[in-house]
Amino acid sequence: MPVDVITSTSSNSKAPHHPLSTTDPTTAHHTASPSMPQVHSAPQPAEERGAIPECPPQDRGRAAWTSLAAVSATLMTTWGFVSAFGVFRSYYFTYAPFAGSQIVTEIGVMSLGFLQILAPPLLRYLSGRMQQRKKMMIAGMVLVVGGSLGAAFSQTPIQVLMSQGLIYGIGSGLLFAPSISYIDEWFLERRGLANGLFFGSNNIAAAAFSPIFSTLLRKVGPRAVLIGWAVFAAVTISCAILCLKERGRHEPVVGERRRSHRLFRRPLFWLLGTSVFLQGLANFLPAAYLPSYAADLGVSAGKGAILLTILNIAGMIGQALFGLLM
Repeated sequence: MPVDVITSTSSNSKAPHHPLSTTDPTTAHHTASPSMPQVHSAPQPAEERGAIPECPPQDRGRAAWTSLAAVSATLMTTWGFVSAFGVFRSYYFTYAPFAGSQIVTEIGVMSLGFLQILAPPLLRYLSGRMQQRKKMMIAGMVLVVGGSLGAAFSQTPIQVLMSQGLIYGIGSGLLFAPSISYIDEWFLERRGLANGLFFGSNNIAAAAFSPIFSTLLRKVGPRAVLIGWAVFAAVTISCAILCLKERGRHEPVVGERRRSHRLFRRPLFWLLGTSVFLQGLANFLPAAYLPSYAADLGVSAGKGAILLTILNIAGMIGQALFGLLM
């Protein structure tokens, strides 16, 4: 049969109606053309469907350095403040409610002791609960501010010891442990440098705070200084917590992980631990007692604070250089 006959016959023949016929205007936009094959999209893998974001890089980037700056700011308000306590100690010996009391000599030691003793158990607690870090830091901020305000209104040596020593020390420990975990999270190859800058910020703060506190204590008294410090610490720590970045998503650990204790059987561990212990017995004594010792020698309070500043500047340089060598 000729082609033109077949064409005319097929065009004149009545095609059966189909509910999805392209002649129906209501379904014309939902039906594919018969001359074009339908393309079915391949099933997407689970990773694409549940968009797992990539972790930001370590050792570089704005988030890493912003987090380092944030935890360094918290260290300035905790360890930095405690390192400048020698100025308070020297003043408390002549301040009427606490004059001559040996209890005030224990304030700085107690605060710094709690700051360091709390770090190991808190870091172990956070190892499987990283999502709790900011909550712990908020609790620490509340205690730091409360300890400062309590010390401002203390009338007896025991009261100032409990507030500026115990409460402030516990709050500082709650801020210090999460700060270390953020450095370990964001830095790997440059972790030594990051730790050097982090611990060096303590010396920067103590070097700056010592002459400032010495001047303000003589002019306005401890109550105004401690209230002003409480406000400053609250603002600084709040901004630091807001600037902290999480590098990845932390899932809570279900069940306790088995821990190896073989490290405790190595002589190198005990040698290093003993050296750190002995170094810690003497490292913080000069900062705590230098202004008082200078006053006993007849040096003015202002010059005693300058001695503490020089000591902390040297410590800052040493921390930074040691971090570069690691």
